Amino acid sequence: ATEDVVWLFHRMGVETGIDWKGLLEAADLAAAVPGGTPGGRLRGVPAVRQAA
Repeated sequence: ATEDVVWLFHRMGVETGIDWKGLLEAADLAAAVPGGTPGGRLRGVPAVRQAA
């Protein structure tokens, strides 16, 4: 769910230095692991994807 926290900071104007597009790609890979349970919810929001 790191992407949710980074998005929250972004919306608050806090600079994290994290590559947003890269983070979303990593979250997608982690969610695809068999038996894994993805925690983040913002990956599935189209507007968030477009912001990358």
